[in-house]
Amino acid sequence: MPETEEKIFSRNLSYFESFSIMKRLASPDASDQERIAFLKMLHDKGITSTEMAGFSAAIRSFARISPVDGVSDIVGTGGDLLNTINVSTAAAITASAMGIKIAKHGNRAVTGKVGSADFLSRIGYRFDFDYDGLLERINEHGFAFLLAPQFNGTFRIFSEARKQLPYKTVFNYMGPVTNPADPQTIIIGSSDPSMLPVYAGLIYETGKTGAVITAQNGMDEISPSCRSRLLFVNNKISEIDIEPEKITGSCIEKNDIASSDPDENFKMTLAGIRGEDEKISKFIALNTAPLIISRKISEEFAEAYEISLEAILSGKAGKQLEKIGGRFNA
Repeated sequence: MPETEEKIFSRNLSYFESFSIMKRLASPDASDQERIAFLKMLHDKGITSTEMAGFSAAIRSFARISPVDGVSDIVGTGGDLLNTINVSTAAAITASAMGIKIAKHGNRAVTGKVGSADFLSRIGYRFDFDYDGLLERINEHGFAFLLAPQFNGTFRIFSEARKQLPYKTVFNYMGPVTNPADPQTIIIGSSDPSMLPVYAGLIYETGKTGAVITAQNGMDEISPSCRSRLLFVNNKISEIDIEPEKITGSCIEKNDIASSDPDENFKMTLAGIRGEDEKISKFIALNTAPLIISRKISEEFAEAYEISLEAILSGKAGKQLEKIGGRFNA
């Protein structure tokens, strides 16, 4: 890495500096040694929301599509190792059933048993579409899924450098903020509480709206069994704590919403979206509610939860699932 870039990492970077450094390191002209040095220095220094905004914008600049107006995303960082259902996907489908346009960005399973792409594949969703196909899906169904490697292969350039390091790097946290559609509203779940102010700051600094979430038990989503902390971003950053039993009126344990068996996990997710398993449906509604608030459909969390649950129990979410996929291999 050039001397100027080594020196610059003795302080926090501006947005322009962050963008420029990531843009160069993501190009074929940079070496793995330079990428390793960059990741080490950033790990030692720590990351700011401004840097994350610049880095993610640089990664998105390599995307094969342009941003899409008026879309939202619900996404988690992964890494909680709890084998819960893919609630971000279920919540995104539920939100789209209520008329919120979703451009969901994700990949195959990382730590869960069923990643977003794994689940959607099993319901018959096809990923082989271009930008026009993306717009068509959003306009027709209000939902599209962008398989990360298909629309932006930049992460692969850093794969060898990441393998050489014994710790998590910034790339473990960039997935939620590198959606090529560049959603205007984004709900981010993180299993690492220290990332909440970074994500919230990024959303605020880039003029977007949304929320960031972490649960006391390490979930990268709102837990149905313990307190969760949320930072809402809408021209300002405000914090609330959610005590789930006060919202759901139920005692929902981890075993009610998780399975280490991929087939069972998939079936549980289907049952929750279809309203066939009350506890899972409530878990999904809890995690749909932040987007309902961020899109100003409701101002209160309890009301947003009830609106989301009604979309499930009325069959709206299940019908939307059929439109999106078309077949079920349950």
